[in-house]
Amino acid sequence: GNRFYGSPNYVENFIPIKPLLHKINSYPINENFIGVHIRRSDNISSIKYSPTELFIEKMQFEVSKDSEVKFYLATDSPAEKKQLLKLFPSRIITHDQYKFDRNQCESIQNAVIDLYCLSNCRKLIGSYWSSFTDTAWQIRGIQKFIIKSNKLHQRIDENETSDFR
Repeated sequence: GNRFYGSPNYVENFIPIKPLLHKINSYPINENFIGVHIRRSDNISSIKYSPTELFIEKMQFEVSKDSEVKFYLATDSPAEKKQLLKLFPSRIITHDQYKFDRNQCESIQNAVIDLYCLSNCRKLIGSYWSSFTDTAWQIRGIQKFIIKSNKLHQRIDENETSDFR
């Protein structure tokens, strides 16, 4: 969509300032990397249709296909970041963000770093209904895979074993 940009080629005119480019280029992202963007906070559609367990399944599938694969993780959720770092030790690079408030200058700079690091990966696993995922993909036009559940994921009791996928 064109919610915050005017033309399809807007990314061509969007170049990070030198200190941010330096930080982006400091990450050793190469052809082994797949970008992962998990959108949470106030994005109801992403939370509902792109549940974390489907990201985990997709990442596990990528590991089964390529034992050398690594991931660049961008998320606005410290809980998701902690969970994935634990599940995929030594496979994840992530930009350390201490502030997730999008109104702060530092947070906006962190978002630019994440966008460009994601775009430097060979493929992107992204969130449904996320302009951030779309922007990261459009910077270099890399292959993308959007996590979208066919059914609504609902909270279930710990004793239930129902599969909502």
